[in-house]
Amino acid sequence: MSLKKGDFVEVEYTGRLDTGVVFDTTNEAEAQKADIHRNRMMYGPVAICIGHSQIIKGLDEALAGKELGTHTIPVPAEKAFGKKDAKLVHMVPISKFRQQNVQPIPGLQLNIDGAIATIKNVSGGRVLVDFNHPLSGHDVTYVVKINKKIETPVEKVKALVELHFNRRDIGVAVTGDRAELSFPTKIPLEIAKKLEESLSKEVTKLVAEIKNIAVVSREKRRKNKR
Repeated sequence: MSLKKGDFVEVEYTGRLDTGVVFDTTNEAEAQKADIHRNRMMYGPVAICIGHSQIIKGLDEALAGKELGTHTIPVPAEKAFGKKDAKLVHMVPISKFRQQNVQPIPGLQLNIDGAIATIKNVSGGRVLVDFNHPLSGHDVTYVVKINKKIETPVEKVKALVELHFNRRDIGVAVTGDRAELSFPTKIPLEIAKKLEESLSKEVTKLVAEIKNIAVVSREKRRKNKR
């Protein structure tokens, strides 16, 4: 049966530039081989909801209509990391960097106000800064293996929690229309409320069986079971 928007699926993938260079992968060994391994990155199969922008646009769109199995999916630049936009290249006085104790050199990537910027050139007291995504302008190709369709509410909620927090140590239990998330450490009440608010809208929208969410520490959950 073909997959459709709103389906939850478990996938593994590797993305390559036209040159064959790997820039994105769920496979840890592949990431190490391509020298893009990050210690805080979660590797292994990931679960996503098709059609809800949890992966790049072109790949997300292409999954709808696919069957389980392995697929090679070319993604044009405009549906990957965007086309190059000349308006996003700015000349900045070098003094702005020195005020922040930063020595700008060509190729240096910085996080400026939440955006990744690349230093393109330094000359005459001025710095040419490119705010385009580093992979903008590149057509890419993903090899995606769709392992399974996720059916149960608890697995769907767990998928959304992992994507939201980028961690796999948060417990998920579902009773009726209530999902309870248990964190390994004690959660202050104020923070628990904020976590519930930040997750509730997405979870209740994408998982029809769930109507409310509660965030608790694992310690409190154990006490409630006694």
